[in-house]
This record gives sequence, structure tokens and C-alpha cells, in this order.
Amino acid sequence: MVGDVRLSVFRRDGNRTACDTTVRGVKRILQIVFIIALTGFFLGLFLWKSNLHEVWTIMKAADPLWLIAGLLINFSALLFRTQRWRTLIGGPDMPKFYPTFFATCTGYMLSTVLPIRAGDVARPALLARRSKVRFVDALGTVLSERILDLFSILGLFVYFCIVHWNDFPGRQ
Repeated sequence: MVGDVRLSVFRRDGNRTACDTTVRGVKRILQIVFIIALTGFFLGLFLWKSNLHEVWTIMKAADPLWLIAGLLINFSALLFRTQRWRTLIGGPDMPKFYPTFFATCTGYMLSTVLPIRAGDVARPALLARRSKVRFVDALGTVLSERILDLFSILGLFVYFCIVHWNDFPGRQ
């Protein structure tokens, strides 16, 4: 029985049939509808008790040049993070820039929204789906990034404690 169902979806030479293409198309449409509905739900939940009039008032009072500068700096940081991750992955099959950039942006967005930095696990999963990089290898580079970030922050902390210890109030 299972063999009969499988033969109706795949020909013996392994090529896909029209039936398989239709099933994949319907599945993709359902995924998109689900994602849009989930996005709408969480956006509504987020904005439920927000005072949008006050937010708009603050946005109108902000200097547009500072907003543009902030967006450009954030975009530049994403570009540099993407290149850093590609460099850490390295190897002969370095992933292309766009799939890595997509995974980086989506991962950081998910880390902002989801608890326990779930975006750090989503990033390698997304990259593994869109490139030849294995999930385990990409996850190892994410852990390496986090360790490098930790040492960078600790180094800055030690530097400022040593150099600027007497600049703190009450330490003269």
C-alpha cells in the first residue's frame, strides 16, 4: 500500500510529478498564512495596551537625522556581524552572503522577541536550510561568537576598572 502511494507522487526515475508540486504549493501557502496570522497575533498582543498616540508624538519630536543615523549604524552592524559569522564558519564551502545575512537578521530579530535567546539557535538552523553548512558546525560558530563577545565585554570592564577606577564618585 505504501509503495502504491509513493509511486503516485514520484516516478520511478525520481522526478517530481504535478501532484507533488501541488502538495508542496499548498503546504507553502498554509505556512505563509500561519506565519502572517501568528505575526498579527503577536503584534496585536504587543500593541494591546500601548499608547500609540504618545508613541507617535515622541516619533514626531525626534530628529529625523538621528533616526536615519541609528538605522544606518544598525544596518552596518548587521553587515559586519554577517561577515564575522561567515569568517568564523570559513572552510572551502563558505556560505554565500545573502543566506547568512538572512539568518543573521532573522536570528537577532527572534532573540529580541523570544525568551532565552532562541534566535541563537534559529540562526544556524536557518543557515543550514539555505546553504551547505551543517547545523552543528553553524551552532558551534554561534557559541564561539558568544564566547568572543563575553571576553570582549570582560576586557572592556577590566580596562575601565583599572584606568577609570578613581573617576567613580567616592573613590578619590
